[in-house]
Amino acid sequence: QIQSNTALDINNRTLLGSTLGLDLDQSGNSFIGLGSFWEAEFYGISPNAKGLRANAMFASEWSGDVVEWTVLVYYQPYWMNLNDYRAIINSDFRVEVSESIEIGTSLSSRFDSRPHSNLFPWDFSLLTTLRYSFNKS
Repeated sequence: QIQSNTALDINNRTLLGSTLGLDLDQSGNSFIGLGSFWEAEFYGISPNAKGLRANAMFASEWSGDVVEWTVLVYYQPYWMNLNDYRAIINSDFRVEVSESIEIGTSLSSRFDSRPHSNLFPWDFSLLTTLRYSFNKS
C-alpha cells in the first residue's frame, strides 16, 4: 500500500504486510484478523518514521433490503513499543432511496498515541454522499 494524506502531514506512507482472518459467522459478514506490517512514513515537518507494527482488526457488514452498514476497527501498535499505537474506526451507512438514488454517510475516527508534527491525537472525518445512477441493471 502506498498513500499520502495532507491533513495528517504524511507526504508518503508505504507499507507491506499480511493479516490472517477468521470468519465469526457462517455468512462471512463478520471477521477478525491478526497480522503484522512494515511501514515507512515520510512527513512534511517531523522526522520520518519506519518500523514494524502489529495489526488486529474487526470487520462487519450488515445489509437489509435498502440499507447497508459496514464497520472496520483496527488496533496497530509498534512491536518494539506497545505504548506507541494507532486505533482506527471506519463506519459506512448507505440507504437506497429509489432505484437510482442512494444516500450515504461515512465516519472515520483515528487515535494516535504518539502523533507527529504537533498534530492532535484524535482525527475525525465525516463524509455525506448523494449518489445518482443513470444506468442501474
